[in-house]
Amino acid sequence: MKHISSSKSVLYISTIWKGVNALFNLVVLCLGKTILDLLHHLYSLFILVKRLYVDTISFITSINQHQDVKLIEHRIPSLRKIPSHLVLILGPESPSYEDLFKIIFWCFPAGISHISFYDHKNSINPQTLFETVSALGKNYIPKIKWGKSFSTETKLKSKRLINGYTWNPLLHVHVHKREDGLESFVEVVKSLHRDGINRIDQSGLNEMMRKYLEAPNPDLAIICGPTLCYYGFPPWSLRITLIHSIISHHNINVTTFLRLLDKYNQSEQRYGK
Repeated sequence: MKHISSSKSVLYISTIWKGVNALFNLVVLCLGKTILDLLHHLYSLFILVKRLYVDTISFITSINQHQDVKLIEHRIPSLRKIPSHLVLILGPESPSYEDLFKIIFWCFPAGISHISFYDHKNSINPQTLFETVSALGKNYIPKIKWGKSFSTETKLKSKRLINGYTWNPLLHVHVHKREDGLESFVEVVKSLHRDGINRIDQSGLNEMMRKYLEAPNPDLAIICGPTLCYYGFPPWSLRITLIHSIISHHNINVTTFLRLLDKYNQSEQRYGK
């Protein structure tokens, strides 16, 4: 009799345990589904907020770009000369890609055909610069020719972004590294030696350097930093270049850009003998 009672107790406890276990599994399942639904809604909200943020920034950027274009187009006709090749030389500061994009953008209405960025620390990433231009000014991609520092993959991606537009480059964008200074000069001299050329004049050497860098000599160089220093930029490229300095390119505005063009316009280059 006691054995039967004990068996019933075990069966009763087992039934209760199964019920509790089933209830627990049901609660976990419902709770898990609720958490997944909540995460899904939170992610959807995040995507929506991100899209609104990007659209808002794009709208504000578009307004600012339109205003900048108006200012430049109003000022340019009064200038008797515009630099064909503008160089921005970074000093101790790190690159601000959004500000580098602004300078690229301003070159179009100003009629500047070459823009070069140089950092002696080699911290300007051409790929990041390309992606910034693609994000903030995608419609300008068909008007840009990317220099030798940009990878083949980047150039192919640029062509894909054109997508039906006619490629009509108005601006050449270059990123120079420290190796493009003295080391590039040594490479050019070695190349001349390999070709059996033992004598060359200044103009011939300048032409070789232009071909190596794929850019003409700069007309206007802007040095960013507290010290008026070339920071290793090829000095032979700057022999007839007008040089000005600003404290930083971070948060540079169109007024500063136009002021620098005014200074170039007022300058008189004396080549000497």
